[in-house]
Amino acid sequence: MGVWCGVLSAEGVKTIAELMGLAVCERSEKVPEGKQTHVLCLSGVYRGGHEVLVQARFASLASGSAGSVGSAGTGHAGAGATGVNMHIEVRATDESTAAIFVASVS
Repeated sequence: MGVWCGVLSAEGVKTIAELMGLAVCERSEKVPEGKQTHVLCLSGVYRGGHEVLVQARFASLASGSAGSVGSAGTGHAGAGATGVNMHIEVRATDESTAAIFVASVS
């Protein structure tokens, strides 16, 4: 996604929340400037009335880092990688609904 520009930003976190169509919990959309990691908490109701909770953990990759936060949809970065990795955990009242949210960022 272009909004990341290789650094963790409030704009990027907000974009993820909007793409998932869920409400931000605990004011977790606020990312302090210069922060290397962040946790975004989301909740909402999906089609059919299925309640959904999402916890997305973000980690900036500095140049020369070895490895990443393991996650759905991000894989692992090698040495010299830059960008932001995301690890997502989803809970829902319906298993297929949780799978849809994980697949949406894979």
